Amino acid sequence: APFFLSANAVNFTENGELIVLDVDADDSEGGAVDAGIVYNIIGGADAELFTIGESGFLSFNASPDFDVAGDANADNVYEIDVEANDGLATVESIQITVTDINDESPVIAVSQFFNISEAAINGEIIGTVSASDIDGISLQNWVIGSGNVDGIFAINATSGELTIGDNTNLD
Repeated sequence: APFFLSANAVNFTENGELIVLDVDADDSEGGAVDAGIVYNIIGGADAELFTIGESGFLSFNASPDFDVAGDANADNVYEIDVEANDGLATVESIQITVTDINDESPVIAVSQFFNISEAAINGEIIGTVSASDIDGISLQNWVIGSGNVDGIFAINATSGELTIGDNTNLD
């Protein structure tokens, strides 16, 4: 019976190419790897989400999205059983873990209002800008993109804390 040479656990970056793994098996009869071996997906909780070609290339049917787990138990670990058959069959369970990339833009909360006094001093904290990122990435590199031509406001690039930068034009 054939024996598997390829890994039975792999990582796959979300939204990547569809090919996950080149499944390889050998039958110890002196032929080339994959020679005379037919591969089939025969089970596993996520079997319907994959295909396997004649040469053992295992592929997702559609590129997975980490942020919307599509596997049976929604943990981004896809589980399938692959058979290698040369007249005798061997089955290996394979786990494909989909990993996250930063592919979503942060969303700044709308309608954020801050009150300041005309007598506010430079460096006075006005508030902290609120935003979220579906990828769970820590938000940083905050900048004021427009509307601050007089430099009245400053923002902490790491925290999003908004302060008075130059109070000379507050009135």
